[in-house]
Amino acid sequence: MRIAFVARAIAGTTFLASAALAANPAPAPQSPPASSPPASEAVPSPGVPQSEPAATAPGVPPPQASAPTPVAAPPAVPPPAAAPPVIVFRTVPPPVAAADPTARRHDGFYLRLGLGAGFMRSVIDFEDVNGTSEVRVRGGGVGFELALGGTVAPGLVIGGGIYTVSASEITWESDAQSVLDRYDDDTFKGGDGVVGMLGVMLDFYPNPRGGFHVQGGIGLGTLALDHDKDTGFPGENWEGGGGGLMLGVGYEFWVSDQWSLGGVGRVLMVSGKVRGSESDRD
Repeated sequence: MRIAFVARAIAGTTFLASAALAANPAPAPQSPPASSPPASEAVPSPGVPQSEPAATAPGVPPPQASAPTPVAAPPAVPPPAAAPPVIVFRTVPPPVAAADPTARRHDGFYLRLGLGAGFMRSVIDFEDVNGTSEVRVRGGGVGFELALGGTVAPGLVIGGGIYTVSASEITWESDAQSVLDRYDDDTFKGGDGVVGMLGVMLDFYPNPRGGFHVQGGIGLGTLALDHDKDTGFPGENWEGGGGGLMLGVGYEFWVSDQWSLGGVGRVLMVSGKVRGSESDRD
């Protein structure tokens, strides 16, 4: 700051001094002596009037030109104030969890539990002394299913299961002559019946994220018919087993990421031989 001030003072002084020198006239020239004037003296131009110097009293020195008044440098301009800091508030959203690829998809472990209405119908070849005739058994009841397995390919489940239909107060029908001779009727009502299968199964979902599926299975089938009352046919319990076949089709709706709920229509068939207290029946 001090160096800048001095430079400005010198520049101002030089300018003012030059102006002052230009404003004061030069003194009048003296008559030239015989000898040549010194080279340092100025030679007046011919034809240009020269002003007479002001008379001064003897013994008084001529007036001196006044020194120029120093000009004060302008006050230093302070640097601009720094801008206030800008505070930016940003709300950072919480990290988004990666989507679960197994959510709402039929894969991995398979567990199926079902309970609903069922209907049972059986046809039995009845043999007596008069030959072979048919005994038809039917009745409504409850259907049950329990299956476990695993997904071996997209939408394809392999496992095992238990499938049963239980009926109560079943209806018996027979056209055997021995039955008509004994009971004077061909239709009887009473007793219980159960048909079931234990075996391997397949459950296939064409769209692993969808609800439509088809299933099938084979295994060991069982049949039990209970009616040991003497008041009606056959008057004994029949039980037996053979091969079993299961076919079904259904649709499910997702109720959570890993659980679904729906319905299925199923056909359960058992073919074999049943044994009663007196004879075998096919």
